[in-house]
Amino acid sequence: MDQFVSPWSSPDFGKTEFMAFYDADWFYFSFEIEDKKIVEADFKKESDVALGDRGEIFITADSSLKEYYCFEISPTGKVLDYVAHYYRKFDYNWDLDELEIKSSKTSNGYILEGKMPMSFINSIDKSDGNTLSNLRFGVFRAEFNNLNPKDPTVNWISWIKPSTNKPDFHTPSAFQKITFEIK
Repeated sequence: MDQFVSPWSSPDFGKTEFMAFYDADWFYFSFEIEDKKIVEADFKKESDVALGDRGEIFITADSSLKEYYCFEISPTGKVLDYVAHYYRKFDYNWDLDELEIKSSKTSNGYILEGKMPMSFINSIDKSDGNTLSNLRFGVFRAEFNNLNPKDPTVNWISWIKPSTNKPDFHTPSAFQKITFEIK
């Protein structure tokens, strides 16, 4: 998928491509991001990821976002992962230990590749049978010009247009329902 939008700011953010597939054991994903000026803070703690460019995946089975899981990944593969509760109540002590990330810089940006266990995704959905049908995903990108997260020029990029007046991915309208067929 490469039809990302920037509903709150400049549409000139470079191409973003997200791909995903899965098998019985793993959910695999990748971001290929065009970025002329990669901005990333020195990594001292997980929350430093939120100070710069990143790809993001949010996952829930609850359309009201009572509980959802967030994975924010820096251009060098550092991860800020946490569980959240609506509205913007974050538990940064939660981690998905089995999450694996690789990153590489390209001549025009960076690539993020990762995998997470399907057992984790199964635990979120709790559907019966061979179909995971309650899942909702959010796929996002943050494009910074400097290390100031309050800078109004930060470009917030989404795979769908959330129905908010201000940039916000932590809202039900930023998520899309996804179905997994498990064989």
